[in-house]
Amino acid sequence: MILSHKMALDPTVEPEIHVRQAAGVARLAWNRGLAEWKRMLEAGEKATANKIKIKWNAIRRAEFPFTYDVTQCASHQSIMNLGPAFNNFFCDVNKQNNQRKFRYPRFKKKRRCRDSFALWNDQFEVRDVEKLGTSRGEIGIPNLGWVGLREPLRLDGKIMGAVVSRTADRWFVAIQVESPDHVNAHPILI
Repeated sequence: MILSHKMALDPTVEPEIHVRQAAGVARLAWNRGLAEWKRMLEAGEKATANKIKIKWNAIRRAEFPFTYDVTQCASHQSIMNLGPAFNNFFCDVNKQNNQRKFRYPRFKKKRRCRDSFALWNDQFEVRDVEKLGTSRGEIGIPNLGWVGLREPLRLDGKIMGAVVSRTADRWFVAIQVESPDHVNAHPILI
């Protein structure tokens, strides 16, 4: 069973600038990938996320060298998300009233989309630390270092990945953990 634990990040000024830049790189990669996907469809070529990622990597160093300042997961996962987005659109037709649940993938605009980027399980680390008598966590993000969490990770098991996102000027990380069915998570107090 895969469970997720969403926690607030406690970044200082420098880490917040870095996570904003990583979210911007993810948005740039999505928009460039979507433009290339549309171009390939109009040209009659079969578009796939892997083909788009190969083309992105070919132009990345020359045109967008700043993308190397953040984790590679930000751009690569954003491009890989194009595949399911197009699959959802093309496979989603309600047979009864011909309405769609999913729309055609759209370009993301700064301040109009949810700032987020993904981290793969081998690209980050989570640890618990004692600060001021309370147990808190930290997450190690590539090219950034350790960023404080507001609480420790409550789920036990193998970490599968994470998504760092911004909601109303606060940054959060949702960590996905694969946990056996028989192991219960720590109780959540409300």
